[in-house]
Amino acid sequence: MLEGTLAAAYDWPTHKAMEVAALGRPFDDYFGWHYPPPFLFVAAALALVPYTAAFVLWTFGTFPPTSQRCV
Repeated sequence: MLEGTLAAAYDWPTHKAMEVAALGRPFDDYFGWHYPPPFLFVAAALALVPYTAAFVLWTFGTFPPTSQRCV
């Protein structure tokens, strides 16, 4: 998404080639992108910050609100 090729996330051969490039070596199997297209905006936003910050934002930002007391 950050490179302007939104559809590439759902093009299996292109996605596999990017995975191999990121890892730096070929590997068996495939790690598909099975998220709906609007999630690309979330992933792109998280990609703009360092890994640790993205992990913390995702982990704590997706906790359900606990402001209501369970009875």
